[in-house]
Amino acid sequence: MTDIQPNAIPAKPQNAPRPPRNPWKTATVCLAVALTATSGGLVYALASGQGAAPPEASASVRQGTRTPFSPDADVPPDSPSPSTSATGSAVGTEVRSGGAYVTVSKVTRADSIKQNDQGETATVKAGDGAVFIVLDTVVRNETKASMDLTCGYPVANSLIDDQGRRYDAIKDLYKLPGNPECNDQLQPGFKNGMQYVYRVPVGARIVSWKFQEVDFSAAEEAAAGLVQLGEAGAQGA
Repeated sequence: MTDIQPNAIPAKPQNAPRPPRNPWKTATVCLAVALTATSGGLVYALASGQGAAPPEASASVRQGTRTPFSPDADVPPDSPSPSTSATGSAVGTEVRSGGAYVTVSKVTRADSIKQNDQGETATVKAGDGAVFIVLDTVVRNETKASMDLTCGYPVANSLIDDQGRRYDAIKDLYKLPGNPECNDQLQPGFKNGMQYVYRVPVGARIVSWKFQEVDFSAAEEAAAGLVQLGEAGAQGA
C-alpha cells in the first residue's frame, strides 16, 4: 500500500495548455503605451517651439501709416486761423453772438475822454489811479429787430482783466462823439460804428472783451462772443 502525502505539490505536467489571455488587460496596456507616446511628442513640440522666433509680420503691418512732415506741405483745412485762438478771436476779426456781429478795430488807453452834452464838448478825466480803455467797434445787426446801441440793452458787454475781473462800460455812451444818439435804432441788415469806454485801475492788465446779444423774447440765450485784446489792451496802443 502506497503512502499518500497530502502536503506534497504535484509536479507541473509538461506540454500543459496555457491559460487564455485577458483581452481587457491587453487593451489597457496598448492604450497606456499610446498615451505615453502622444504625451512625449507633445512635450517635445512645446520644448522645440520655445526657442523659435515668432512669425515675421507682413509688410503691410510693419510699414508706417503717418505721412512725413514737409515744411512746404499745405496747411490742413481744419487748422485754426492765425487770427483766432482757442479762447477767442483777435482784434480786427468779426465776432458773432446770436444776430449781433461786432468787430473790434482799435483798442487805446486814455487819461481823459471827450463828451458832448447839449451841444457843448467837455473833457472827462479818469481820475487818480484810473485810466480809460476805449474800444472802437463796428456793430452789424442781423437780428429780427432794431437795436438801440447807446440807451438800450441789445448787446451786453464787459471788459476782462487777467484776474478775471469784469468792468462795465461807462454811462451815457451816446455822449461820446461819433456814437449813435440815444434811441437811434440800428435796423436789421445795417451796421454802425460804436465806441465802448471803460474806467479801470491803472495797474489792471486787460486781456479780453466779451459781449452777448440780449433778446428777452428768445427761448435760449445766444452764445457770447469773445475778443482777445492782446498787448493793445494790456499796455495801450
